Amino acid sequence: MERLLQDLRFAWRLLWKRPAFTLIAVASLALGIGANTAIFSLVDALLLRPLPVADPPHLVSIFTVDEKNPGFNPSSHLNWKDLRAQNTSFSSVVGYDWEPVNVLLGGEPTLVDSLIVSGDYFSGLGVRAAHGRTFSPEDDQEGAGRAVVVISDRFWRQRLGGDPKAVGQTLTINNHPFTVIGVAPPGFFGTDVGVHYDLWEPMAVNKTIRPDPATNWYGIRRGLMISALGRLKPGVSFGQAQSEMAALSGRLQHDFPKENKGRSFKLLPLAQAAINPDARKGVVTASSLLLVIVGLVLLIACANVANLLLARASARQKEIAVRLSIGSPRGRLIRQLLTESLLLALLGGACGLLLAAWANRLLAAVLPSVHLPFATAAIDLRLDPRVLLFTLALSLVTGLLFGLVPALQSSRPELVTALKSQVAPGAGSGHPGLAGGRLTGRNLLVAAQVALSLVALVAAGLFLRSLGAAQRADPGFAADRLLRVHFNLVAQGYSVEKSQAFLRTLVERVSAIPGVATATLASSGPLQPAMVTRSIYVEGQSDPDSGTMMQLNSIAPRYFEAIGVPILRGRPLTAEDREGAPYVGVINQFLADKFFPGQDPVGRHFKLFGSRVEFTIVGVAKNTRYNTVDEDLQPYIYISLGQIFNGNLTLLVRSSSDPATLLPVVERELHNLDKQLPIAEAATLKQVLHEGLWAPRMSAALLGIFAILALLLAAVGIYGVMSFSVAQRAREIGIRMALGAEPRGVLGLVLTQGMTIVAIGLGVGLFAAFAISRLAAKMLYGVSPTDPLTFAGTVLLLAFVALVATLIPARRATAVDPVLVLKGE
Repeated sequence: MERLLQDLRFAWRLLWKRPAFTLIAVASLALGIGANTAIFSLVDALLLRPLPVADPPHLVSIFTVDEKNPGFNPSSHLNWKDLRAQNTSFSSVVGYDWEPVNVLLGGEPTLVDSLIVSGDYFSGLGVRAAHGRTFSPEDDQEGAGRAVVVISDRFWRQRLGGDPKAVGQTLTINNHPFTVIGVAPPGFFGTDVGVHYDLWEPMAVNKTIRPDPATNWYGIRRGLMISALGRLKPGVSFGQAQSEMAALSGRLQHDFPKENKGRSFKLLPLAQAAINPDARKGVVTASSLLLVIVGLVLLIACANVANLLLARASARQKEIAVRLSIGSPRGRLIRQLLTESLLLALLGGACGLLLAAWANRLLAAVLPSVHLPFATAAIDLRLDPRVLLFTLALSLVTGLLFGLVPALQSSRPELVTALKSQVAPGAGSGHPGLAGGRLTGRNLLVAAQVALSLVALVAAGLFLRSLGAAQRADPGFAADRLLRVHFNLVAQGYSVEKSQAFLRTLVERVSAIPGVATATLASSGPLQPAMVTRSIYVEGQSDPDSGTMMQLNSIAPRYFEAIGVPILRGRPLTAEDREGAPYVGVINQFLADKFFPGQDPVGRHFKLFGSRVEFTIVGVAKNTRYNTVDEDLQPYIYISLGQIFNGNLTLLVRSSSDPATLLPVVERELHNLDKQLPIAEAATLKQVLHEGLWAPRMSAALLGIFAILALLLAAVGIYGVMSFSVAQRAREIGIRMALGAEPRGVLGLVLTQGMTIVAIGLGVGLFAAFAISRLAAKMLYGVSPTDPLTFAGTVLLLAFVALVATLIPARRATAVDPVLVLKGE
């Protein structure tokens, strides 16, 4: 330990005496380590951090899979009840259902994400209340449930001021009084990573929380809405539980063949299901790509510092030779040199941690504005002990990575030459010319920096091109001068008659606002996931008993006019399509091509699951993007709001000028009709399109930043090596010029040697970039992972930067005075 402290003190003195070297080395490492720490904290929050529940390895998520509709789905409430009652593998099977609720706080309405949960939800997860209590069996008694609520610690502090007397108080939720019985522990927001829920209500009061019959499927066995988690009993393996679920699925299919045909249960460990399994693969791929790119940045930084250490070793050869000649062990010398490298790495890690904390705050400031299809994104990017340990380990590994080779080479000088204060040819790692027809160690480091930089630049270029393609993509509707405002009348306790009167008045008032061209209503607006997804039975399909899941949108007259979507065949829905008239619907072109290829679908029919009503197809609308700009085309059905009413609605307004100026006016009209009605969303469609591209925009921005870092670090590395080369070869250059060499020839010589190294790095980098770009293939939109324009552009950019970095020291070489050099001055 005493020797270690001596080595640390000695290393600190050396670094302190060379502030320029120390600053450059620490800054390079801080950028590399900081980038890696920031991205690791993001990946940790999404994929690695254990959920705040008891014994997570014994919790499994239970999904419904459907042969006809692929993907991982929740279960129906009735199937979940049978599963809970009939299984023998789980000590508890908890269920929950997401629903935003209207909460009245201090007279101000606000929308809060909440979960409707089974009475054993908290006990099954092993979560205890920080204040008060969680639910008891009596709170969730079917037919006699209590209007009680558990709130999150965040809601308690931010909305209720952290008042200890909050437990026992009343919250007005969906115009109904609910008693607060407990506060969840800090950091617990449920088991869905990336989404924070602030309220939990018992399942027995589901009709109060989800009052709309169109979306309340608690009594419908085919309605998928309950997410289920099971806790394995001691001694029961995952495989045994899956086998029992297969048998139970078979029984449910036998007992309820129409509702459960082709459906079965699928188990996943909770750690793999905390992010929607249908989206998890994309998250893992994106995380892997980011980790690869920041890893490349760190490797480039390590190469820079290794080159700096090799340059320093050349200057310290006499000192090292003296120490070796008087009997100092080589191992002791290597240990001292490695101690210096590790100290540099720890200093770089400390500075990198500060950079990561700043970057995380910047990223967290952006996230609250991001709306997922079912809630608002909320990712906890704190630098917890796991991230701190990662940074420490990364710093130590980095120190060994860039310090070991220089330490080994520096501790093996040519003693006689070094003691005479001369630099032997090839000492240390040699100059960056093609000495003896082979690449030296420092040249290989420079070539590696160029190759790694090219990979980072190609990745950034591909994502920038993909983002540009997504921004230029035609969503299928006219987004200009269109705005949408979403609200929920049913949650406020409105009856159908009161809702219809409210909506008629609202549309009349908004239509009368100067600058409004069209005002209409729909249960889902453009780029807004449908509130209702139903199994549809289309006339002519091969299996009349097997419906196809698709989105259903209840729309008011002039909807297609408002959003700018043409009717390709037939007619749109009008005011005549009201209650009492024949049921009608409009389908999109994709559905028409799928079920009626080469035929006219107008006049054909379809049915909704659970309904005997037959709808007549009266029109075919142009395909649009319904949920995201980059989604694949899918079947879609529009029905009349006058025939199938839905009080959870979006007001769509097309203006004759800038729609942003109309937003506050439209909101004011809405609040004039009901001051206690919370507005879930108010935005222009341009804002919605911009927000919808948050993920590709953030990916392009992060990769772009890391690519620029890689480019700058590589440029610094090339410049440093070439500058050292010119300094080392000053005597040779002086002799050449004394013998008549022209400055242009010397310039060409240095440039040729430097750019040869760059060319080797570009060749290796192109091969690596082609290989790694395949990783991003499924995340790109409208651009090939081997896009020639991206590859050519990044090669030219990197070559130009390398040329500039080589040209500066090359021009300095032409300014060498042969007389002064030959005199040794």
